[in-house]
Amino acid sequence: NNCRSRGYYTFISCQCGENFYNSTVGCLRCPEGIHSPVHSSICHCPAGTHWTQGYCKPCPANTYSAPNSTTCTECPEGAYSAPRSSTCTCSEGLYMSDSGT
Repeated sequence: NNCRSRGYYTFISCQCGENFYNSTVGCLRCPEGIHSPVHSSICHCPAGTHWTQGYCKPCPANTYSAPNSTTCTECPEGAYSAPRSSTCTCSEGLYMSDSGT
């Protein structure tokens, strides 16, 4: 049975399954090799990328992301990263403190 055909399609009454994500047009399959749990609104991207507009977009240089991110975070002052990074590297002579700065 299709929830839409019965006229009560909502994200509450019909949830997306594993490896699909909720979108404004219903459930869409995650890109190949990318996973999501049941009832997810995003697909889980690898570190160094972020979920946006239906795909895992690489983080640009001088930003980073952890797995399953929806944004890339800028490296703190004095640090840098290559594109698709999961961490930042401190410039020579600097170190990362416990607070991450």
